[in-house]
Amino acid sequence: MSIEKSIPATPWAGDADRAEWLRRILDAVPAMIAYVDRDRRYRFLNQAYCARYGADVRDRWADRSVEETLTPELARLVTPHVDRALAGEDVEFACEHQAPDGTPRSFRAHYIPDRDTEGAVQGLFTLVFDTTETTRALDAMRRMELDMIRAAKLESLGVVAGGIAHDFNNLLTGILGSIEVLAHGGQGDHAAAQIARAQQSCERARALAGQLLTFSRGGEPVTQVVAP
Repeated sequence: MSIEKSIPATPWAGDADRAEWLRRILDAVPAMIAYVDRDRRYRFLNQAYCARYGADVRDRWADRSVEETLTPELARLVTPHVDRALAGEDVEFACEHQAPDGTPRSFRAHYIPDRDTEGAVQGLFTLVFDTTETTRALDAMRRMELDMIRAAKLESLGVVAGGIAHDFNNLLTGILGSIEVLAHGGQGDHAAAQIARAQQSCERARALAGQLLTFSRGGEPVTQVVAP
């Protein structure tokens, strides 16, 4: 597949030295660069395509259409963007699909219309960047940031809950001590019943304080229905 065929509008079309010079530049670019003519056929693929799809991809894809060369899934994905570029629109998009080895990869593509001297679109250039590692790094950073925010919130909440629980326990200790004294003081039946209810309430409050302490130390509080 020759560079002269692939980019017919360039001023050095037919100049073998200039064409070879341009081919070497395009092959050195890490992005996948291709030229697709107005009939949607591949006319040029740079070295990055060979690295991705195999050394013989230039021969396999030469003068074949986008729909003939790509997998059905990928062809359905890029065809609308090819249509827009051939209609004269600069197109940028991101996508995810499986690489030839089956691993999921992330890509960002830029389709640029190629116009002749009168402005008519005669094909398009495609620049495709593999952004998988960048995407993974950004996702990892976002997850780490969310984990740090969540941990900071839980730590702050735990400190507050721990302080409340300790104060609450101290208060309950005094109340329970007083109630026990009254309970053994020979009070009447009515007073005894009131004291019993107060004891039950204090025990429920103590259980709640225990849950707060558990939560403050990083455990999960136990949720249960408590009778009023």
